[in-house]
Amino acid sequence: MGRSSASSAGFTLSTGIITTVEILDGTIIAEDMANDAADSDKVYTDNVTIGDVGGKVVGVLPDGLTNLHITMPANTVAVATSGGDYDSVQDAINSITDEASNNIYTVLIYPGVYTENVVCTDWINLVGINRESCTITNSSGSTVTMDSNMGIYNLTITNTGSSTNAVQQLAKTDTIIKNCSLVVTHNTTTKALYASSVSSGNLKVYDTHFKSGSSTSYGYYSESSSEAWFWNCDFEGSYITLYEFGGHDRFWSCRIYCSNSTITDAGLFLRGTSCEVKCFDCTFLNAVSSKCVIGVQAANDGWIYLEGCFLYGIIETGVNVDGTYTIVSGPAVEPTSLKLTGITLGDSTDSVPAIFTDGITATNAYVDVLEVTNRIGDTGDEVPAIYADGVTSRMYGIVPTSTRYYSIPAASFIGINAANNEDILIDAGTVKNADAAQASRTFTAPLTLDQGVTITSVNFFYWTNDAAMAMSLVLHRYANDGTDVVMATMNATNDSGNGNVEDTSITSAVIDNSAYQYGVLLSVNPNDNLNDCYFRNCIITYTITEL
Repeated sequence: MGRSSASSAGFTLSTGIITTVEILDGTIIAEDMANDAADSDKVYTDNVTIGDVGGKVVGVLPDGLTNLHITMPANTVAVATSGGDYDSVQDAINSITDEASNNIYTVLIYPGVYTENVVCTDWINLVGINRESCTITNSSGSTVTMDSNMGIYNLTITNTGSSTNAVQQLAKTDTIIKNCSLVVTHNTTTKALYASSVSSGNLKVYDTHFKSGSSTSYGYYSESSSEAWFWNCDFEGSYITLYEFGGHDRFWSCRIYCSNSTITDAGLFLRGTSCEVKCFDCTFLNAVSSKCVIGVQAANDGWIYLEGCFLYGIIETGVNVDGTYTIVSGPAVEPTSLKLTGITLGDSTDSVPAIFTDGITATNAYVDVLEVTNRIGDTGDEVPAIYADGVTSRMYGIVPTSTRYYSIPAASFIGINAANNEDILIDAGTVKNADAAQASRTFTAPLTLDQGVTITSVNFFYWTNDAAMAMSLVLHRYANDGTDVVMATMNATNDSGNGNVEDTSITSAVIDNSAYQYGVLLSVNPNDNLNDCYFRNCIITYTITEL
């Protein structure tokens, strides 16, 4: 349909004469619009003056707009703090009486805080406008209790009381939680999500954030062989963020963060019997240095399988309820504790036991960093024997690091003052003192490394031909108040050609560009000939953490 023009006097359109996918800005100008004159699935209100056109207000409208009629999708009941079909989520659910597998409903929840306990009904989905502004909360019981054949989307669900749950799913089927935030704030027996007797894949959770507290507060609590599936979720807490009490759960690309200092308060803890937990491409992090990210109770006869995961902390197996450590021996056909593949484990210190693979005996061997590409074991990939006599019941994981090098070229140097600057000679990649009197001269060059890297060595390369010469290179850290720290010192000693000296005892080795600047000072005294000694190169070796 093309556009029509009209005189200022206007004209009248008969009922039904306009049928179009979209009405562009300025197409219709009317002094009077009758009730129900506009019937559309979408009404855009920006820059439009609307009078009383009948109907009811649903949604969030610009200031001054009232009585706007919006046609809602079929089988949708709106909940809003004002202007909706209902101002209570439970009332909206209770108003629906004909829900069925072929007649599914949506309770559409508009921005606001709704304080209530919600008991869901099958075939009715709860959908928020967005999770940041749509909150259901309470301080008792379970804030939301799920039923079968339904989902929860785009909502923040919290509970502030003790012995409570934000969401619970008890033996229901075909349920989904997506793009939600589940939070408990009390530290006594609280669970952001509680699942019990959920059969394989009947609880699927996507893109959801879990937050729990300390003491006995859990992000996800699983029991009675529940097998929920999680994709791209974040679990955050200072007690046990994932508690598997006989759970069979599966996790893909999830992040499990904890901040605790005891083994039984791990980010993931397996307790009870018959736990069977699998994690793929997940990240485990404990904010407390060298503390536990995964704990396995000694009495547990199940296992955890990790593939492609990063472990930033300790795995403890054989942890009794009282927190003591025992070595657990498992049956030959089904290993106790851990199955591992593609896991980065190990440490660069000599206090960390090696990971044993086929053919390696159970002695206290140590490794730097071991990339495990198969399940570990000494009887074949499928039957790991992780621990044996003489091996402690710990495996440590570290944040992977890489070694890099920084070269300070000759052209970087200048004199520390005008007199010194006159006597610097940059010649074919070397730095020489060109002072006619052959007095000692000092030159400086900046050092620019990334924030947080750690310097491990400074290696000074030079050429000398006179035992009476004197040449040194010093690495400095300069503070904003004018003070400085000598980080490394190297003095040339060779008097017959090329030489080098390396300092590996670095003071204040971690680079902090927020408070300091860094540079080297080169002092050159060739004695009686400018070619008796000169600078060739300085190579800084440093490590960087790569998450």
